Amino acid sequence: MIMSDCASPWYTNVLVSVATQEVKGAAVEKISGDFLAKVFEGDYSNIGKWVKEVEKLVPSVRDSMELDDTSNDKNPVSKRSDKITHYLHYPTCPKCAKKYGKSYVVILASL
Repeated sequence: MIMSDCASPWYTNVLVSVATQEVKGAAVEKISGDFLAKVFEGDYSNIGKWVKEVEKLVPSVRDSMELDDTSNDKNPVSKRSDKITHYLHYPTCPKCAKKYGKSYVVILASL
């Protein structure tokens, strides 16, 4: 899986899943925690709008997790940050999207 964090409109970190702990010449980061995932279909120019839509969903999901998951030692509800980290995954390349007429984007937001 390849994801990007879109740190800003001018800078993006690309994250590539690896099967090993070390990759020579690369910084390896482990991503863990609870995430909300939502799939969108449409033009990539809508990403800003989609990110805002996901951000509106996060508080209600967090609230439901507080009711259901108060004993999660790895990521306690009380220690969750208000900051939302986004990762974007593009399951179809632009050529495939053009060929099949569909363009999907998966947005993962930290809870």
